[in-house]
Amino acid sequence: MKRRLILFSAAALTIASGAAMAQERELLERGVPVDEPVRVIEREVIVEPRQEIITYVERQPMPERVVVIEAPIAVGAELPRDVELYPIPDEPTYRYAVVNEQRVIVNPNSYEIVRVLD
Repeated sequence: MKRRLILFSAAALTIASGAAMAQERELLERGVPVDEPVRVIEREVIVEPRQEIITYVERQPMPERVVVIEAPIAVGAELPRDVELYPIPDEPTYRYAVVNEQRVIVNPNSYEIVRVLD
């Protein structure tokens, strides 16, 4: 009985470690550093913005033009395409916007909010 349990445990461990290595390999192939916080939304890998990006956005002045939308402002929500996105120097992966007096970091390809600040 103990031998079966040991063999089963070894097989399960081998399978689980293979799956983890495959996920890490997929992230590396996409150019995602695996030591940064990552979440996957509908098979799209989203890396959490680095602290330098968050600090940069937090220090930017509020724009003169106020944008108000009725949809909830939350991570994963998609902004309307007419919301102005501001560039972040040396960072093509993200842009930021100010919506409902809240700063948000956005994926510029999908207009999806990846971080809500303030």
